Amino acid sequence: MSKMNPVTRRGSIAILAVLSACAALPHAAAANDQDSNHQRRISIAVPEFSDSPPSGEVNAREMTEIIISDLKASGRLALLDPHELVEDNIDVAPHFDKWRSIDAQSLVTGRIVRKPDQRVMVEFRLWDVASGQQLVGAQYVLQPDDWRRVPHAIAEAILERLIGRS
Repeated sequence: MSKMNPVTRRGSIAILAVLSACAALPHAAAANDQDSNHQRRISIAVPEFSDSPPSGEVNAREMTEIIISDLKASGRLALLDPHELVEDNIDVAPHFDKWRSIDAQSLVTGRIVRKPDQRVMVEFRLWDVASGQQLVGAQYVLQPDDWRRVPHAIAEAILERLIGRS
């Protein structure tokens, strides 16, 4: 075994200590990000949009599923199962007590309506369940063939309002 001089040995130990500390930093940063993201998750309920009478080419269930998928992909929202709770009338404030009972912080309501000229109107509202206030809402009027863009636009508007980005 060769002898190391004391300076080289101390230098090697110092380098190993620095490398060990640096190797632990990314893991610690990732853990902190995960913890902070977990704490910031907002619980949101997205019941199926109403579609009365059914508007044909535009499928309320599929539209709702696309919105939910986009919101889940953000990783910042906790999607709640609405337990068959439905808000049939988007023109009045929801029954917030039943949404509080499943710990929803936010609620999305929406509907699809076929217009007399065969265009389709899709509208949604995002609600703060605690305050009972509407946070954002929009209405889209489009040709039935163009409906697939709308749920993505709705999800972007929700993400922008709740977490400040889409």
